Amino acid sequence: LTGISSPPHRYIVTPQVLQATAAAALRMWLGSAPSSAPSSAPFWKALGLSLTNPKAILFFIAFFTQFVRADAPSAALAYLSLGVVVQVVSLSYLALLIYAGLRLQGAFAAHPRWAASGIFLVSLCFLGFAASILLGA
Repeated sequence: LTGISSPPHRYIVTPQVLQATAAAALRMWLGSAPSSAPSSAPFWKALGLSLTNPKAILFFIAFFTQFVRADAPSAALAYLSLGVVVQVVSLSYLALLIYAGLRLQGAFAAHPRWAASGIFLVSLCFLGFAASILLGA
């Protein structure tokens, strides 16, 4: 069986984590860093992915129906307005995350020891979490 009934210790490391770790290690070993040139391609990729995410679409269909009256004069207008509100809130939240991330990136670039310490502490947290799952605590 897979899914919720599966023991969680089977899936501590996913293939995506292994792939990302191996790619980062290979870049470090070869001495090449990923390109930091700004590009709009990630924006369009993320937008396309979020607009075609079937789980999100099904969630919003199930969630939004609670807020639209059955006798509403225009259900399409109600759904459109709810969608616009969700997008405005989502864009505001993501803009805040991007701004905070850029500020943190600047701080960590100026103080590499802070970055190394942060990575070390996060690694310890993940190892502790993995140990607690493994031991069943």
